[in-house]
Amino acid sequence: MWVSSLCGAARRNRSASTERGGAAVLPSSLGILALLWSGLSAASPALADEGRIYVKQLSAPSIKVIGNGSIYTQVEDGTEDVVVHVRIVLDAGASGLVKTWSAWPQGKMGPGQWFDFKDSGLTVSYPLGSRPKTVDRHETLVIPRSAYTTLVADACNKKAAELRAGGLSNSEVFSSDHLITVPVRGALTYEMSGLSGGLVPPEEAVLDPELMVTCAKVEFGPLTPLTLNQVADSALSISAANDLLGCRLNAAGSITSLQPNETVSFRYVDDQGRKSDVKTVTTSAARIANFTHELPLPRNGGAVSGKVRMVGESSHFQSPWFAYAVTCAPLVGSDDLKTEAPPTVSILEADVKKEVVLGGRWACPSRVWVRAQVSATAEGTATVSLFGNDSLLDLRQFDVKEGSEDMFAAGHDVSWAGFSAAGETSPRQVVTYRAMVATDQSFVADEDERELSLLCRPVWPQTAIKVKVVESAPVDGRFVCPVRYQVIGNLVGRSDVSGTVEIFAEGTPFGPIPFALNDGINLDIVAPAERTLAWKGFGSGGAGGPGPQQAISLSMKVFDEVGGTLAIQQETALFRCTRMAEGDLGQGAQLPGIPSGPQVGLPAGAVQVAGGKVRLIGAKPGAVYALRFYRAKLITGPHLPTRMTNGVANLNLAKMKPGQWRVEVCATRNGRGLQILPNACRDRTFEVRHAMTGGPGQHMQEPEEGRSLIFPGSNPWGN
Repeated sequence: MWVSSLCGAARRNRSASTERGGAAVLPSSLGILALLWSGLSAASPALADEGRIYVKQLSAPSIKVIGNGSIYTQVEDGTEDVVVHVRIVLDAGASGLVKTWSAWPQGKMGPGQWFDFKDSGLTVSYPLGSRPKTVDRHETLVIPRSAYTTLVADACNKKAAELRAGGLSNSEVFSSDHLITVPVRGALTYEMSGLSGGLVPPEEAVLDPELMVTCAKVEFGPLTPLTLNQVADSALSISAANDLLGCRLNAAGSITSLQPNETVSFRYVDDQGRKSDVKTVTTSAARIANFTHELPLPRNGGAVSGKVRMVGESSHFQSPWFAYAVTCAPLVGSDDLKTEAPPTVSILEADVKKEVVLGGRWACPSRVWVRAQVSATAEGTATVSLFGNDSLLDLRQFDVKEGSEDMFAAGHDVSWAGFSAAGETSPRQVVTYRAMVATDQSFVADEDERELSLLCRPVWPQTAIKVKVVESAPVDGRFVCPVRYQVIGNLVGRSDVSGTVEIFAEGTPFGPIPFALNDGINLDIVAPAERTLAWKGFGSGGAGGPGPQQAISLSMKVFDEVGGTLAIQQETALFRCTRMAEGDLGQGAQLPGIPSGPQVGLPAGAVQVAGGKVRLIGAKPGAVYALRFYRAKLITGPHLPTRMTNGVANLNLAKMKPGQWRVEVCATRNGRGLQILPNACRDRTFEVRHAMTGGPGQHMQEPEEGRSLIFPGSNPWGN
């Protein structure tokens, strides 16, 4: 059974409707700009099956919406993505288990109206035998600029309408900036088994964080005419079709302008927020323009339904919604009239073959190798063309046979000119790839269009700081306290890089210390001098109370070979004394977020995947670790190992599907069996590549090695 939660708690019930979030796991690399959550409330725990989602942090750019003097149209170029940090808490009760859950962000459109960013969501499913009773995890959800543009532009247009209703003219509305806020929250759906009745932790007091949006003023020069409303009326009708020309919507509409011979531009927008490209028409002397357009739909064999309307680009207008429904099933010939279906084409995947380093900080895809497959049901000649952002990449003609599946591939050089390397947000761009197949009668038989989000990966190393207590001594006759310690910086390579490190303890520098790293290498850098701790004046903590403690500020700066800053890490180490009766001279320091006491069974080092093996660096001899493999979800099967002994496990790469994988190495209770300890996993993302095979359509080879990107699905609307 499914239930849903909106930035709070939702109880499980049998009548709840099913909702589904996105399936992509997104990176979490942005800095935190606001902390928007409070501590636990004083409410007592309750018995229930319950799920909650909390927006813990919001990392958002300064958003400026620009207009044309009549309406607000778009977000200013170069604005970064919005990152929502959420906490997801699920409890299946005394007898239940969590089967699956989905989470995604929402933006407020108006009273009681919220816009779903489901493409920015995350879905996790647990197979039988691995379903937990509780879930408590933090996730990062990214809303790209292209997704939130419509939401904030509509919010600015509502603000403009309020100002007009107050008696202001367009020139007065657009002559100054207007600051507005758009609340953001989380949405959650989940499915559990079992009966109600579990101990649910008390709710957290939550506030909906807000995007700060500036509806920017328009600089009206002395010769700049105001853009007046062009459209007096608009009408739209939609019919659906599924035939040899494909599955599509046939749109027929009309626009009546206020003046004759007006050029009007608009887009088709559906109820999911997806947009077509810009359409342009010109009205006649009678002020009317009639037009038709085709909107392709993916032929996926299932029923497709929704609503479509026109939304003005050059002028502020909207047509009424028009509903449609169609089954995009493959065509099958009848006994009376056998139809030979033309060839079909589908884009399968893209490989990043080369990368270019942007600003010394990001490795960005610079050459993408796109693959398409042509499937034929009859003999003939087919011509296939591949496009990247409407630029022809390659065109080839070859013979096809009945039942053949031929591969076709082409390379695409991607430019990152104009993209900034500053900040903690990975630069990204969306590329639209389109494949078309035509028959020997020059008939366009089929086409497929996919959007691929190209994301740059950081090349600077991951950083951490830790301390090691070198010596402890009695203090005040009652306590054992750390008196000498050593600062250790830790680097984990994400590419081949070298440079220097400077470590600071209470502002005192150590270094520069040279280093050289390779991808996946875990390197400790020890400060060359030890530090001392004085305990005079820190008090005794009272009779029977905790011993003295003090906090030390630590920081580490990482530089490349030419002195450019790669990373800065800051931490606070907390040193504690213990009473003599408890006395352990090895009592050390605690960094924020690290539980006090030993982490029994926690994997000791980084996970590496190479040469058909998974390795855990620093694994305990004889210890048994559990292995879990993921693509979009948890993957199990006889070809995947479930455990690791002595830090090594073999992979059967030939039976693993090509593409991006993630492996988790987890400690087990007492080092035996497969009962996984909480918060005791290390993971590693790796790629499986197979040699590409195909028929006569495969004419090109790309020599460079690279990483594989899987297209998330067809989106013919192009937004």
